[in-house]
Amino acid sequence: MLDTSALIGLHEAHPEVATYLAGVLEQHDDGTVPKTHQVVVGELFTGVLAVGDVDDPDNKRRPVLDTALGLNVETIEPEDAVLFARISQATSRAMSHNDRWICAAAIRTRATLITQDADMAEQLGRFFASLELLDTLQVYVPIVYIPREPEALAKSKANDAVQTIRMTDEIKHLLSQLDPREAEVLKLRFGLDRGEPRTLQEVADHFELKPSRIAQIEKRALERLRSASE
Repeated sequence: MLDTSALIGLHEAHPEVATYLAGVLEQHDDGTVPKTHQVVVGELFTGVLAVGDVDDPDNKRRPVLDTALGLNVETIEPEDAVLFARISQATSRAMSHNDRWICAAAIRTRATLITQDADMAEQLGRFFASLELLDTLQVYVPIVYIPREPEALAKSKANDAVQTIRMTDEIKHLLSQLDPREAEVLKLRFGLDRGEPRTLQEVADHFELKPSRIAQIEKRALERLRSASE
């Protein structure tokens, strides 16, 4: 899921950064049309109107908006409200309301969040860090932060920018309480094996099962872990 800063970066960033952004987007595409959010579209419309008419072909900000409108646009759903509140509680006033809605939708849809907003990436990471381990596993999504300057990008490439949950001793202990297939599903789904979460379809292909079946196994495994930790 691209936020406003990432979409603007595709068009207006230094060529090296824009090219890298496009490559990261392609790398994290699961074969479907990439996503953005209705809040992002609203912010981009605001930017277009700030410099001219929406229908003016010479409006310099119109290409960014057109790119956003060509993506799948997530809307605010009722279940996002709880995530919005939990993010708000963890980040206080350090994250804007718009960014909270974007992050909530990314979590709900299990979408990798691609951003050039360092504060947004930091605050979402802080939200994850504020949770108990099992809660983190259930809401975690990768954050890809792409620095705005070529020099900073050269220092931190994608592998350093993607925040992931690593296979700690605590996670290993939790997974040891599951049967091997349940443990393997969670490792693949949450990126515990290589730091890169995989889609339901990818895990289904690995086990030669339907995605709906993988979703059932994942839900059951998380319920078992939660019961064991109580």
